[in-house]
Order: sequence, then C-alpha cells, then structure tokens
Amino acid sequence: MKKSIILRFVVYSLVFGTFFGCGAATKVAAKNCESAADKVSAAATAYTSDFTNKVKCKAYVDAITELINDCPTFYTGATKQALLDFQKNACK
Repeated sequence: MKKSIILRFVVYSLVFGTFFGCGAATKVAAKNCESAADKVSAAATAYTSDFTNKVKCKAYVDAITELINDCPTFYTGATKQALLDFQKNACK
C-alpha cells in the first residue's frame, strides 16, 4: 500500500512538473527548476527501487526540499502541501 502511494506520488510529481514547471521564470530560475526536477526524478527512481533504504529516502526528501526552495511556484496548493506532508513522514 505504501509503495503504491509513493509510486503514485512520484508519477504525479513528474507529470505536474512537466506541465506546470517554472513557466515564464527567468532562464536562470528555469535552469534551477529543471536541475532540481531532474534530481527529484533521479532520487525517486533510486528510492522506488528500495523503499526500505533510509539513505535513498533521505536523498529523495532532500531533492524535494531543494525543488521547493529553488522553485517556490513550481507546485502550489494541495500538491505543495502533499510534498510537505511527504517530507515530514517519508523516512520514519
């Protein structure tokens, strides 16, 4: 069940990131958003290969944190709240 929820979250994150990325932000900000999104994708792939690995979980949470910090408008509303909730509870 937990794997299914996390996998859905990863897929939704990638889909929303693709369609609702940094938009009209400056080129530097767009590059930061793209880089942060790539890190989230790579960390998510590593984490989904082994949900029990705390190091991979922490790397995934750190990548999400970086994405939120670098691109504060990348996610909004409920999606951003879901990311924040995931950060708090992911690696317990």
